[in-house]
Amino acid sequence: MSMSMRPIVTICIPTSNRPELARMAVNAILDQWQDGIEVLVLENSADPVLSAEDFARPSNIKILRTGKLVSMPENWERGISHASGKYLAYFSDKDILVPGTLAKAIHLMREAAPIVLCYRKGVFRPDVEILHHYTCSGDTTEVQTAPLLGSWFHDARHIHSAPMIYNSFISLEFVNDIRARSGKFFVGSSPDICSGMLIAAYLRSYVQLDLMLTVAFSGAWSNGAAAMKHGMPKQFVSLFRENPFDRLGLPGTVSASVLEVLISLRAEHPQAFAVGSVNWEAFIDRTYKEISVTTRSSADKRREFMKFFGRRSVVPKIYAFKKLIKIAARHSLPAALTKTIDKLLGRFDGARLQCQNVNGQAIAQEVAAWDDHNYRHSARAISIHDALRVAAANNGVNQ
Repeated sequence: MSMSMRPIVTICIPTSNRPELARMAVNAILDQWQDGIEVLVLENSADPVLSAEDFARPSNIKILRTGKLVSMPENWERGISHASGKYLAYFSDKDILVPGTLAKAIHLMREAAPIVLCYRKGVFRPDVEILHHYTCSGDTTEVQTAPLLGSWFHDARHIHSAPMIYNSFISLEFVNDIRARSGKFFVGSSPDICSGMLIAAYLRSYVQLDLMLTVAFSGAWSNGAAAMKHGMPKQFVSLFRENPFDRLGLPGTVSASVLEVLISLRAEHPQAFAVGSVNWEAFIDRTYKEISVTTRSSADKRREFMKFFGRRSVVPKIYAFKKLIKIAARHSLPAALTKTIDKLLGRFDGARLQCQNVNGQAIAQEVAAWDDHNYRHSARAISIHDALRVAAANNGVNQ
C-alpha cells in the first residue's frame, strides 16, 4: 500500500460471541464514515457468526476470524499484525461512537500528529437507565504521564481515564516499537490496562481531547476486567488458557488484575518499570473491599479473603503484620482470623517487585486532581440512543 493511500487510523473491534453488540458498534462507525478509516473486526470464536454483509458498508469492513477460541491478549495482538493505519485504536464491541465526533479526532491526528490522542468515554448502564458522562469543551491539553505509573504502583487501582488503547488513538509506529522489544504488545491479563501502563512508562506526555468519543455499555455481560466488579472472575479467566491470578497467587479482583499486569510488564520491560514500589497495604485493602462488594455473606467474605492469604502469594513476606492487623480491624475481622494471618505470613515465599520508592502521597493527590478534571455527571437515559443523544449534547454537538 502506498503512503498516499495509507489509512489515517485502523479501528480494531475485538468481539467474542456477541454479534448484536458488534454490529451496533461497527455500524456506528460506518455512520460517520470518511476516507482514511480502516475497520478490523477481530472475531474470537470457534463458531464465527459475523459476515461483512451484517454491516452498512460491507466493502469497508475486514473480519479476521480466529477459527478457535484464543486468549484475549492473543486476539488483540492480531489486530496490530493486520493494521495498516498511521494510528491504532481499539473499540470494545460495547463501545458506541457518539455522533459528530470522529471527524474532529481524525482532523487532530492529521494536523497535530500526537503519538497518543486520548479521548473521554461515557458509560451507559441499561440496568438502571443511567448515563455517566462528562461536560466537555472539545479542547486539547498536553498531560504528563509520570503520576499515572506511580499511582498504579502506589494505589493498585484501575485509573479509568488514563490513556489506554480502549480510549485513545495511538501511533502504530510507537506500538510496533514497543512490540519489537519483547515480541508482543499486550502483556498480562488485561490488554487495555497493559497499554496504559506502557504509554505511561515510555512516553513523557500525551494529548487529551476533551470530547466524549464513545459511550460504553456497562453490565454483567462484560468479559474483561470489569467482570470482576460483578463477581464473575470465572467468566473473565475463561478467555485464558490458564488462570493468570492462580499463577501468581492473586484473588480474582480488579486490583489483582492491575497488579498482575504490573508484574507481567516488569518481567518483559524491567528497566521501564523500575519506577515505584507496590503499596501492599493499599492493594490488600482494595482487595478486601472488592471481595466485600461481590460476595453476599460475611462468611463468604472471610472465606475469599483467606483463600487469597492461604495460598502461595505474591504478597511479600516482609509485609508488616501490624498493617494486616490494622486492615483486619478496619473490616471487623475476628481475632482468630488475624492469628491465622500471622501464621500464614511465614508461608509466603517473598516474591516481590524490587523497585525504587516513590512519593506516594504526592502522586495520589496529583492523580486525584487530574482524574476529576472534568467532573463526571449522571443523566437519565432509557436506551443507548438516548444515551448517545445526551452525550452529544454534552459535547456541544447539535443533533
